[in-house]
Amino acid sequence: MGRTQLPYSLIRRKGSGIWRYRLPGMKGYVSTGTRNEAAAKAVLKEALQREHLNAEGQSTLREYIEPFYDYDRCPHIQRIGQKSITRKSARIIRGYIKNHVLTDPIADMLLCEIRTRDITAFRARLQKKMVVSQSRKNEDGEMIPGAPVRPLSNGTIDKIINALKTVFGEAVINHDIEYNPCIGIVRLGSSYDNPRGAFSVTELKELFDPVNWVSTEAWYCFQLVAVTGMRCGEVCSVH
Repeated sequence: MGRTQLPYSLIRRKGSGIWRYRLPGMKGYVSTGTRNEAAAKAVLKEALQREHLNAEGQSTLREYIEPFYDYDRCPHIQRIGQKSITRKSARIIRGYIKNHVLTDPIADMLLCEIRTRDITAFRARLQKKMVVSQSRKNEDGEMIPGAPVRPLSNGTIDKIINALKTVFGEAVINHDIEYNPCIGIVRLGSSYDNPRGAFSVTELKELFDPVNWVSTEAWYCFQLVAVTGMRCGEVCSVH
């Protein structure tokens, strides 16, 4: 009997040892981003599932986006390498997807039918969305009664759109869709009307004079920030 022809090809690249796969209709191979065969097969399995859903015309954005930014399953992270993005960053982006993409009507649209106008309309809805600051939530993540709400910042909205751009970009690479509908969507930029300015010479003299500081320790921290350009979080971690 002849050998059964599989609906995919999974090979190991010489030199790097990275596993790559190719599905029917693909012109070239796609990297799984891993040297582990079991992990590569897991990536391939998810690609086959997406391929099946697309063939059936049933793949919604909600279904397609499900493994993204789940650090050990994300197709994007597997492809570019896990050193390119931290677990913390992936967790934050996955939170954006959960709280703002999956709760929006765009999540239930077919992936292949989403157009640039749909992304623009989605962003417009985000601009009108009101959220509660994390500091106004209790330890269980529940809103504190009477806590004030605020609109999403432009920076957060840009990060959400960038996450979608990545998802659609991977879909293009995997030949699941023909083009990325997020291409051409420009950044909103900063939402602050009064950006931070530079210190005046007089202000700097006062800041560098230790007599103007109640805490000597705080003054040393300021010196460290001023000399090295470190951020406050970095200084606190060093401290």
